[in-house]
Amino acid sequence: MNCGFRTSTHSTLASILNEQKMSEQKSTAQKVIESYIEHEKIVHQVVKIGQLHGLDIEATNKNSSKGDIRVAKNDHDKLLSLIDETINKNRHQTNFE
Repeated sequence: MNCGFRTSTHSTLASILNEQKMSEQKSTAQKVIESYIEHEKIVHQVVKIGQLHGLDIEATNKNSSKGDIRVAKNDHDKLLSLIDETINKNRHQTNFE
């Protein structure tokens, strides 16, 4: 009888774990939403970094075909440099945590 109980219990636990695993899997829609949110956070941070350094920069509106950020031509290289510095700084900090 104990063997039957163990098999039944094992089967029930496996079923519960399988259900939990399936509920943790994200739908395509959820992945798209999370990706969009992450994209918006990045755009916001890039604009913020540029503005903090006095660059002529702003986020665009209405899904502009020219991109998500407008930056003055003469500030373009400085913005790329600031983004690179920020990534390297964060990467360096992450490696020491």
